[in-house]
Amino acid sequence: MRKKIAVIGLVILIVGIAMAAGGYYETTSVLSHDLHTTVKAYNTTDNEYITGNMSISSGYELIVISNYTHEGLIKSSDLSKVNNNTTLAHYVITPTTSAADDHVYTGLAAGTYLFVAFNTSTPVIGYEYAPLTTIELGGALLIIGAIAAFIGFIVLIVGLVLRKKEPKNPVEDTFNM
Repeated sequence: MRKKIAVIGLVILIVGIAMAAGGYYETTSVLSHDLHTTVKAYNTTDNEYITGNMSISSGYELIVISNYTHEGLIKSSDLSKVNNNTTLAHYVITPTTSAADDHVYTGLAAGTYLFVAFNTSTPVIGYEYAPLTTIELGGALLIIGAIAAFIGFIVLIVGLVLRKKEPKNPVEDTFNM
């Protein structure tokens, strides 16, 4: 009996690890990302810095990592209209969520976008984007796989630790042979 429990635990552990690895691969394989350590100066008199073009398709999620006070995502067609903090405020696209240095944009229309920052020194801006459905599927596989692997590990340990039951009365056991 304990051997069967150990084998079941091992199978669940292997399936869980495979699911988690598949979810991780699914999520990371479709991410387009870049870290702009040298963001080009667009308008040097105003200390305006821009990222390269980000071509976003419909249904994508964009995550931008930056921590400057005067910054924001704009459509590339609006770049010529943005030349200071005031005009940036008129054209900036509000992130869906923001926490610390991360700005998350979901539901963007298909198109080309830029991240603009006004700063006295060259900023460091990073971004990643991928189809939202792929991120959700990969994340679900990763979580379910991790939970299954944990359960499989526990069942495997239980199967290995369990001892064979000894009969309570040896005399009764001789009749059951």
